[in-house]
Amino acid sequence: MTNLLHKFFWNCFTLWQARREYGLPFLSLEEIRELQNRRVRAIVAHAYATVPFYHEAMDNAGLRACDFQSAEDLAQFPTVTGEDLAANPGRFLSRRHPGDGSLSIYPSGTSGRARHICYNPAALFLTMAYGFRQRVVLAHFLGSTLGYREMIVVPPRSVSFQLRDFYEAHSWAPCLRKAAWRTTSRQSTLLNRT
Repeated sequence: MTNLLHKFFWNCFTLWQARREYGLPFLSLEEIRELQNRRVRAIVAHAYATVPFYHEAMDNAGLRACDFQSAEDLAQFPTVTGEDLAANPGRFLSRRHPGDGSLSIYPSGTSGRARHICYNPAALFLTMAYGFRQRVVLAHFLGSTLGYREMIVVPPRSVSFQLRDFYEAHSWAPCLRKAAWRTTSRQSTLLNRT
């Protein structure tokens, strides 16, 4: 029963967030920029207040959260290298979200060196809600919201598959279907989604 309530909660959360994203692609440029700037201010304030790496890096650079008012200001933001992340992944975790129920992924990236990345469930489901924007635009050009297919080519056990497994375990995600065809020669996987 708990698992069903858990899935119900995350589906309601995602749909609630997606309703705000539905019309976003069709807002005026001014409205989109204002929303973008509001989100930049919020995420930088969150990073400065709760993420040890960003707090220290911004202090070292003489920056405060209030220095970031728009997306253009992100050019000042401290950059993160793969080595930074691999050296001490715990310094990138928000103290507000200590990792309970989070998804840990170990992508190797292009360097082949595994890195530990921790995703908060709320952030993952917000990302799913934001994905509805893409589907709205795609449907506008296709003339249909249903009945089309997307094909994604990814290697087995890639981050895409790890995320899909997380979504399937924590929600009812009808847009995510199991791999339809796998090739063994190149270890590539084709994933059909409707």
